[in-house]
Amino acid sequence: MKLTQIAKIYNEYGFKTTFPVVLASSFKSASNLQHRAVMKYLKRKYAYVIEKYKSLKPEHKISQNMPLWSMWWQGEENAPEIVKLCFARMREYSGNHDLRIITQENFRDYVYLPDYVFEKVRAKKMTLNAMANILREHLLLKHGGLWLDSTIYVANHIPEDIFTREFYTIRREFNTHDKNISHGRWSTFLQAAQAGNILCGFLHEFLLEYWKHQENLLVYFLFDYAFAIAYDELPLCREILDSVPLNNPNVYELENIMQSGRDSEFAKLRSDPENVFFKLTWKKAYTNPSGKTFL
Repeated sequence: MKLTQIAKIYNEYGFKTTFPVVLASSFKSASNLQHRAVMKYLKRKYAYVIEKYKSLKPEHKISQNMPLWSMWWQGEENAPEIVKLCFARMREYSGNHDLRIITQENFRDYVYLPDYVFEKVRAKKMTLNAMANILREHLLLKHGGLWLDSTIYVANHIPEDIFTREFYTIRREFNTHDKNISHGRWSTFLQAAQAGNILCGFLHEFLLEYWKHQENLLVYFLFDYAFAIAYDELPLCREILDSVPLNNPNVYELENIMQSGRDSEFAKLRSDPENVFFKLTWKKAYTNPSGKTFL
């Protein structure tokens, strides 16, 4: 972490919150210290949002043929090849559900975001990724559907029961060795929900309030901390997350195989019906030992 960044965080959040964050940026063993400090700050600062949702009742609506949502801000035609491949796989296995790709040209057709969000993006205080976190919760809250990050590779037909559940996400065995505060209990990059879902409502409002009041991002995985607060403080949200069955245990394995070039395992992994979704990245090139690209 750069000194200028540390100074900004210190001036905004104070020593007690900043020190564990800086420590954890250099030593993974300090992650639990960071989690406690960040959670304490966020729960105190945004207690009014938490209290509001403690008194709300679920109002989700079961709807048919909900869409798939994804995003490439510059437009699909300008996306990297791996993203174009992922979009093609989403369409191929979407069943009767349309894929709607959000861009800077069409987002106003589906969502409303306050002006301060765009002002902070323009000022580079807020990244497009942070904006996309708010945007996806707005889409799910208003329209329902399945959000897939643009680098989700769909290997099999998307199970229809995902669209009938109150909420769905990638959920794995609880793992305290996972340094992310989610510990495998949820995944921000893939979420499905019915319109009006209370968890999506909380996440949306929490993130909006955070960016309304904060000038600097405290931690990169702020989105996961919002989930963690919902899990800790809102019994209905905890029940929603706990009701998601364990699924897609090899969600990161395809990336590992493609990076290592073990192409003999590629087809086998994709053909396993237990594996529907895999998380990739557009920031790396995937090639096997012979130099052939996995596309």
